[in-house]
Amino acid sequence: MKRKLLIALGVVTSLIAITALALPLILHNAGLHPEFQGEMAGLLPGRKALIITTSHGVLAAPGNRTT
Repeated sequence: MKRKLLIALGVVTSLIAITALALPLILHNAGLHPEFQGEMAGLLPGRKALIITTSHGVLAAPGNRTT
């Protein structure tokens, strides 16, 4: 019983991993994940960057909480 449970857990984990790895390709083929057509300025060839910004125009003044 325990062995069947471990096998089932392994199969489910494998299916989730395969789906997660293939999701960008699936979405691209569905037209929901387009290729980037812009210029890749400042990056090494084949590299990507994650850029996180804060919009200061929508933040509250220091000391004021909006929530």
